[in-house]
Amino acid sequence: MTVIEAMRAGRIVLASPVGAYLEIVTHGKNGFLIPGDPLGVPTRRAAVSLILELVRNPEYSDYLRRNALQTPLSWDQVARTWEGHWEWALSAATRKATPSSPVLGS
Repeated sequence: MTVIEAMRAGRIVLASPVGAYLEIVTHGKNGFLIPGDPLGVPTRRAAVSLILELVRNPEYSDYLRRNALQTPLSWDQVARTWEGHWEWALSAATRKATPSSPVLGS
């Protein structure tokens, strides 16, 4: 939800290309997806390079902000999606913890 909050506030998101970020952030259109270890020097250099480019190019920054503000996800959609995800994840964990049938041949 943090990414959507940031986008709705007109902030330019720099995120790792994992999880739901791939579904929310379109690289170069409404934010950036930066691959690699977030603590690694190459990844941090990539982030710094993007930030410097945005400082040098305010028109591109404005373009990204306008697109970010247009995120199609409402708070209700985000909440329902997270609720559905956790219901699924918790039910999957319960299924794994409960033996479903005896092992044949034992």
